[in-house]
Amino acid sequence: MKAVIKGKLYDTESAEMIADWNNGELDSDVNKVIEELYLTEKGNYFLYKYGGLMLEYEGKVGIKPLKEDKDVKKWLEATKNAEAYIEHFDYEEA
Repeated sequence: MKAVIKGKLYDTESAEMIADWNNGELDSDVNKVIEELYLTEKGNYFLYKYGGLMLEYEGKVGIKPLKEDKDVKKWLEATKNAEAYIEHFDYEEA
């Protein structure tokens, strides 16, 4: 999927998907939600989001740029994508 947002092209074909999340519903379920985190060659992160007809996405797809690293970190923590967090950001041992 491609989208131009504020003059910048975001393209799932040319960016690297570094993490994903889904709500565990079956692919055919109208409540299915999928989010994929991408990193562009220029170092910009964006979410590619899509889902079932009964959700906020209403069967549509969308791209949402993440403006700051803290937003990316927050998403990675919330979706329990520890490996991607470790690979892309600094962290300290507990």
